[in-house]
Amino acid sequence: MSISILSKETCGDDSISQAEFSAFTGGGIYPNEWIKYREGKSRHLGWNGWAAILGAQWFFYRKLYTQGALAALVELILFSPMFLFGDFFRNLIGSVNAFFYLICASWLLLIRIGIGYWANAAYYKKAVAVIREADLLNLDNDAHLRVIKSEGGINVPAFLLAYVAYAVLARLG
Repeated sequence: MSISILSKETCGDDSISQAEFSAFTGGGIYPNEWIKYREGKSRHLGWNGWAAILGAQWFFYRKLYTQGALAALVELILFSPMFLFGDFFRNLIGSVNAFFYLICASWLLLIRIGIGYWANAAYYKKAVAVIREADLLNLDNDAHLRVIKSEGGINVPAFLLAYVAYAVLARLG
């Protein structure tokens, strides 16, 4: 084991450079926010509006497949009972009023706010793990950044597939 690997393992993620974070994310605001977090200038990794809007699909877009499946499961488990209650009220009193839909929308908003916070933490954690694994390969700088870039970035086909899966599930429900 080389000295540089030992120092990265003992220093935690302080040894990760902005160039490595940028290679993983493809640029954008994430590397700057992660550097602030790492340096102690920010106490949290922030809230991700796109993840809140897109839900589980955002995780698939950012190659966080396990988290995407978990987010879809969370949305399904936490939100689908609202529709069951809607059917219950419809059968009981013959209609569902606007107040019920307001409650449903509020509940979905709360779920998505949680996903928005979860997303940045999960993305940061994956970036650190990928960069540490790439460090173990002892590659030259260009090859090192290429490996990180290939593991990070985006996956548009996975995003579209998740979107289609949601549409099919909504159609079946």
